[in-house]
Amino acid sequence: MRSKGVVSSGSEELDALQREVEKLILERREADQQIVQLEADMTVVQLEHAVEQSEEKVKEEEARLNELRAQCARKDDRVLESKYATIDEKTKRVEAENAKLKKATERLRRLIESKDIETINKEQNELFATLTKISPIVENQGFSGAAFHTDPFASATRQDVVFECDPFASSNSTPFASFDAFSGKDPFSSEQTVKSPSAYQASCTKAPPPRPAPPQTRQTR
Repeated sequence: MRSKGVVSSGSEELDALQREVEKLILERREADQQIVQLEADMTVVQLEHAVEQSEEKVKEEEARLNELRAQCARKDDRVLESKYATIDEKTKRVEAENAKLKKATERLRRLIESKDIETINKEQNELFATLTKISPIVENQGFSGAAFHTDPFASATRQDVVFECDPFASSNSTPFASFDAFSGKDPFSSEQTVKSPSAYQASCTKAPPPRPAPPQTRQTR
């Protein structure tokens, strides 16, 4: 039985050889197709394996990233703890100095209210030395030192106790400045009365000259 598409050459041997050649060609084509399919399958397997490796690598990188984040968090915690300890130490120091300042201020207020000049003269240097030692510490801690620029006790004492000058210096603007306990002069006498600026100005100002009369008009006849 002859296959389709095979032309008989008139020789049985040649026809058999031709059929064998065609069979080999078909087998070669099938083999090529199988090879292509195998290569495609191998490519898919390789890709799947590559994907699995990539996923494992991603997991490893994620684990490493989480570890780095944990290390950063621990480092941040240590930094925050160090900062907190420093701030807490500064706060306690400022509170201690503030307690000393309040104590010195209260002592100075009591001395002023008692009007004990002798005790004031004895303790004022010590009190102001305490204040001078405390004030730079308070300013260095980042607190506002505006209240201590002029009067160191202005922020802690009453508004009526303001030292714009030396509170223990004698004043020359009162009648007591010229008071002598041995002369017998009365500090409340009229000779010691100080004139107010308005009264002094009124007494020194001259009265204006009288206004001249208007000229009289002449009547013509």
